[in-house]
Amino acid sequence: AFEAERRRMTTAHATEGGGVWVAAKGALDALAPHLDADDAAARAVASRWASAGYRVLALADRRLAALPDRLDDLEHDLHLVGLVAIADPPRPEVPAAIGACHAAGITPVVITGDDPRTATAIAHRLGILDGGREVVTGAELDRLDEPDLEDRVERIAVYARACTVHNVFIVEAGEA
Repeated sequence: AFEAERRRMTTAHATEGGGVWVAAKGALDALAPHLDADDAAARAVASRWASAGYRVLALADRRLAALPDRLDDLEHDLHLVGLVAIADPPRPEVPAAIGACHAAGITPVVITGDDPRTATAIAHRLGILDGGREVVTGAELDRLDEPDLEDRVERIAVYARACTVHNVFIVEAGEA
């Protein structure tokens, strides 16, 4: 199954002629260390699509003679098959809700597991990311302690590549 911490999933399938077909999907940066080659062109396309607000999914595979004992052994020397750009626009009522928040003096933020480029593009479109507010990733949050986040929470508009643990950390820092 897909694992948020790994940002990818890998499955193994028996083939008719014997052997195993391994299929993996996930964020390109999560699959990249497991690919058989660095693909600068794919990274450039993924960056362009994410910056345009698309979710980008990388697909990779490989063939094996037999099923290995460990999952980690499935994910070596994967071949990049391609990228998929997925449009996931905000629901139609979201812009009005954000406008109502601004009118009421409420500062909306985005907390998402998406790529920071995707989250930034969507937040700009919705009027959430403006006035010099910041974008912070889950990896950056992991390096902050609570007082540091409390000092910055008012300037942050987008929390990208965040997970469930980060949600609690963000809410507690905002309450301080």
